[in-house]
Amino acid sequence: MKPVDSQFKKGCTRHLTNSFKGTSGRHRAFINCSMFGETIAQVCTESAGLQEEAPNSRKRETVKKRLLLLLPIVLLFSTAAWADSYELNIDHCTGGCGTAPFGSITTSNIAGGVHIVVSLTNGAKFVLTGAAGGGPTIAFSLAGDPTVTFANPTLAGWSIDNGGVAGDIHYNGFGAFEYSVNCCNGVNGGDAAFGSVIEFDILGVGVNTNSFNELSDGGAPSVFFAVDIFSVTTGNTGPVGTGPGTTVPEPASLVTLGLALVGAATARRFRK
Repeated sequence: MKPVDSQFKKGCTRHLTNSFKGTSGRHRAFINCSMFGETIAQVCTESAGLQEEAPNSRKRETVKKRLLLLLPIVLLFSTAAWADSYELNIDHCTGGCGTAPFGSITTSNIAGGVHIVVSLTNGAKFVLTGAAGGGPTIAFSLAGDPTVTFANPTLAGWSIDNGGVAGDIHYNGFGAFEYSVNCCNGVNGGDAAFGSVIEFDILGVGVNTNSFNELSDGGAPSVFFAVDIFSVTTGNTGPVGTGPGTTVPEPASLVTLGLALVGAATARRFRK
């Protein structure tokens, strides 16, 4: 069989693009190229088959590329770190502590327990007024009453009551909690108030963010967290509390998600 040179192959391609409508690719390729002889007809028939398969291949490649673009975003959502956020918006300060919200509390899961961030707003500071029956600085309850460890506080002079064992801790206006941590080296009163943001870990077997979904007992109202603050706005001290928490992605996860979306959009634009 005589070899086919490139000129004949180009001729097949031209004939293929001008094929009759309503005829299958392989059949019309044979019609258009039969004039060149048996060998050329065979080559054209094979070329037609490739031409028929090309659009489907392109579609498959497009689908694959889109799936690859979506994969990092799906993985990000499945592995993103999520936190529960609580707003300090209930005022039980004597004389009032100003306009709510007074700050926020976020809890996020870590190895062996939960990382907690308490952040006050409007210049408010942490205080301890327990001597007057007001309660500890930060109080909460945990499902299952586990024994916990207070670790890694970002402010000095903080400690946990009862050695981390669940107890009956009364907090003015908000009822009884099981756990509490205190600031200010245990010194009571507004003169010892300091710090507006603290981070710390509560560690214990089985402790996670869901453990904190337990209300105080007998409060008016009962709350998930209570924090004793000194308000620079009013000059008053007292506890402020939180309502139910909401689950949100942590800031670092939001940044990563944003970068992933930008990257995916950019990659798609360059592939067009």
